[in-house]
Amino acid sequence: MAHRNEDGPTPNKRLNTEFKDAQLVRMFCQDLRPVHMLEDNGFQEFIKNISDYTLPSTTKFSEILNEEYNTAKSKLKKTLESVSHAAISVETWRWRQDHRKIGYYMISVTIHFVYEDKLVSRNLFTIDGTRRKNKTNVNMIKNGLKEWRVFRKVVCFVGDDKTILEEICANSDQSYIICVAARINSVIQGALNHLNLNRNADRESTTMTDERFSWYNDYISYKKICETDAWDDATEIKELNECVQILKRFDDFYTTLCAEPFLNLSRVIPLLTHLKARISECSPSTEQAIKLKNNIEYAMKDVLNADYKNKTVAARATFMDPRFKSEALVEQKRAKDLLQYVKETLKNDEDGSQIRSETSVAHYVQMPDAELHKNPYEYWRGYYNLSKYSEFYLMSQKYLCIPATVIPVHTISDESPWNKIVTKIINLNARRNHLEYESINNILFLHSYYSDNAMISD
Repeated sequence: MAHRNEDGPTPNKRLNTEFKDAQLVRMFCQDLRPVHMLEDNGFQEFIKNISDYTLPSTTKFSEILNEEYNTAKSKLKKTLESVSHAAISVETWRWRQDHRKIGYYMISVTIHFVYEDKLVSRNLFTIDGTRRKNKTNVNMIKNGLKEWRVFRKVVCFVGDDKTILEEICANSDQSYIICVAARINSVIQGALNHLNLNRNADRESTTMTDERFSWYNDYISYKKICETDAWDDATEIKELNECVQILKRFDDFYTTLCAEPFLNLSRVIPLLTHLKARISECSPSTEQAIKLKNNIEYAMKDVLNADYKNKTVAARATFMDPRFKSEALVEQKRAKDLLQYVKETLKNDEDGSQIRSETSVAHYVQMPDAELHKNPYEYWRGYYNLSKYSEFYLMSQKYLCIPATVIPVHTISDESPWNKIVTKIINLNARRNHLEYESINNILFLHSYYSDNAMISD
């Protein structure tokens, strides 16, 4: 490894080197490249041939990485001082998992908040939860959020591990929501596990090897068989085809979810209601397909009501999204409680006038729902200066910052964004698995900080 001249660079060259060092760190973090890549001969030769830049040693790189991390962390902390409400997503994932499913149990904590009328998501920290009890991991998460000075600002926690979420919110007025993608995956997988379908289908037709999407492998395999008439047994083909038609509803659900440009908790109840209706439309005639539909409908009823509709935070988020507010008022009892909460909140936040808060709510309810493509954050900004809606604007920031899922979702203009998202997640996991253990926290933080969807002008 080549090192710098011992006499030291000139001031101009030093500044140029520091700039290039920072850009190098940004590249490694944006692309989640392992630090040991600096020692690869091919990479060293490439840099040597295209510039006069001398690569830092891995030790020096770690120092630069820490400096960039501390600088970015200070800037984000300053930004968060002006944020009143935020949501936290808690993602559990495995690092360096082998074929025996043995690996480190990592927990990444990400904050979501509305800033300058845009939803911003940034990873705060990642901890190793491998050999610790849940209580210890929960305390580390809480302490980490307190160190960031955001714990008391959290409206809702979102995650894929219900036990961790329950312990975080215990003895507090904070809410939690199960990641909708993880919850629906468990519904489908549970229903499939109770079927007696042929499991010898060719699974090489898909690379979706992430265990969270194992049902998708079955779906693609069955679909391929039905399209190619690979079996002679007409009854089994019909059975598979009917199961494929049911599973296609979930494929469409995830495609819609992944293509949603403003995906937050407000979208969940409308999407699940539509999904439930589409499943009900299926009319299977074979034994296994009927069983699949019945299992899914039974589970979906529990998911829609217990996990989302009966969660006040989900109903409030739906109501505060001008595109879906009418769907939050469909059921009379829930609508009455919801409207009463909103009126009381506005009355407390404004000048104590009950008449004013009731008038504001009545005007909002009577307005037609906004079109689906409308940006809900810009919508509320348009009413910010109107006295009867100013407090509504602040309430919208409180509930429209809550994400629907912990799985990374970005808008993709494609016929099948769901397929690309799954591939993207698998690639993300593969890259995370090659990171050095000591640098995981800093690199994942800067990866989020540098990403286009999370940039805040400093």
